[in-house]
Amino acid sequence: MNSWKTVKLREVATIDRSSIQPEQIKSGTIYVGLEHIESGGSFVGIEHVDAGVLSSTKFQFTEHHVLYGKLRPYLAKIACPEFSGICSTDILPILPGPEIEQRYLSHFLRQPSMIDYASSLAVGANLPRLSPSVLEEFLIPLPSLEEQKRIADILDCAEALRAKRRTTFDQLDELKKAIFIDMFGDPFTQNDNIIRLSDVADIFMGQSPSGSSYNSEGIGTPLLNGPTEFGELCPTEKQWTTKPTRLCEVGDILFCVRGATAGRLNRADKVYCLGRGLAAIRPRIGTAVNANFLFTMLDHYYEYFQTKGVGSTFINISRKELEDLPIPKVHNDKANIFSQRVEIIDKLKANHRSSLAELDDLFASLQYRAFRGEL
Repeated sequence: MNSWKTVKLREVATIDRSSIQPEQIKSGTIYVGLEHIESGGSFVGIEHVDAGVLSSTKFQFTEHHVLYGKLRPYLAKIACPEFSGICSTDILPILPGPEIEQRYLSHFLRQPSMIDYASSLAVGANLPRLSPSVLEEFLIPLPSLEEQKRIADILDCAEALRAKRRTTFDQLDELKKAIFIDMFGDPFTQNDNIIRLSDVADIFMGQSPSGSSYNSEGIGTPLLNGPTEFGELCPTEKQWTTKPTRLCEVGDILFCVRGATAGRLNRADKVYCLGRGLAAIRPRIGTAVNANFLFTMLDHYYEYFQTKGVGSTFINISRKELEDLPIPKVHNDKANIFSQRVEIIDKLKANHRSSLAELDDLFASLQYRAFRGEL
């Protein structure tokens, strides 16, 4: 690895657990929970909280920290904030010292080999956590600050290309929604030809199995607890249970019912056990509503679920709220036309997905070479 020295994390950075008590939290403070950090470092659904809303101790952080999710480290929830705020105590704020660049440290900790290493050292069967004392012993290659910045710039550029490709995905999804509104209108503003979701689909709320049945060795039924296992279209298996409770079927629409990601969707490509953070929605045979129609309609409602979920500080969408959702009453021919248009868009997405996979491979190669001094 050329002439770079290797140091322990604690020699160049501090795990900064500066706490703040609930009564000290001021209105308008930015709060970051694990649910607000996506795998790969993006933030989603960041909240400004009011005084008195949070009831437990939190950690404080600034734009100079690296936020490291210690719970289920395999999720790679590691991010560089551009703001100050407070975070869950399952997130460790790491403050880089003068010898290490923030983005360099973040990229190093996020590379697949380090995620695998952290996961192997986590303790706990169903809720594995990485101890701060273990994290601070991680070995880090340390080139000059100038070289660290150069590496971080290269990886940032590669990540930006991936982000642009993901933006194209989002735009194609927006096109689906526009076609839906053009053909069927907005169910929330219509009074005629509206029925309830429960008239055309069956809804199954998730039920978490016993924590003692969880494993990461692929034994039993794949378990989904929420959007952390969601992929672009179908879930990614990350944990399993030997005592499954509520099972979905192939083709079901998987719907997040709790927290900051309430309303997010995936489709079941196999049988999964559903934890209480999810519901399965299954179009009923014999109705005009098909899966494409229902998926796009529910995706259109995402903002509604974010603002109208039951619970003032923690969204928790009930079975009744799902059952009562208004949907357009459609005929088979119109639903089929819509489905055909969606299939065309999905083919375009498949082409972009292939390009994104190539960019992902390139990024992984750059990561591997970067920290070996080969860029």
